[in-house]
Amino acid sequence: MIDKDMPVLTMKIVNQLTHLSARQIRYYEANELISPSRSEGGQRLYSIHDVELIGQVKLLIEKGFNMKKIKEELDRLNRSAQKSADETSPQYIEEDFSTNYIKKVLSGESREIPLTRGDLSRFYKQKK
Repeated sequence: MIDKDMPVLTMKIVNQLTHLSARQIRYYEANELISPSRSEGGQRLYSIHDVELIGQVKLLIEKGFNMKKIKEELDRLNRSAQKSADETSPQYIEEDFSTNYIKKVLSGESREIPLTRGDLSRFYKQKK
């Protein structure tokens, strides 16, 4: 089981996973859409849950939502998630971002460098 709330991902990794610039991610933080943890040195650390949330925000922006509406939607999601752990995703968010990304990389649809060939390669066995 993976702890999706453990903050271990740096800004660089989140940039690669979300295809957003550090400035865009900091903008989401300034608008209180995400709240990354901080290391002792002040470096932002993100969890898998944070990356999924960033992906949801990105999808909502692409669908034309403004920051106020996105914040309302995320608040509504948080309230409904607290009421029922079994509730499904809202109609605006087709599938969680990380699952979508992983499916694209594994199927070969993505032309991007997969995680197995980047900074995280030491964590994966390479096929020969």
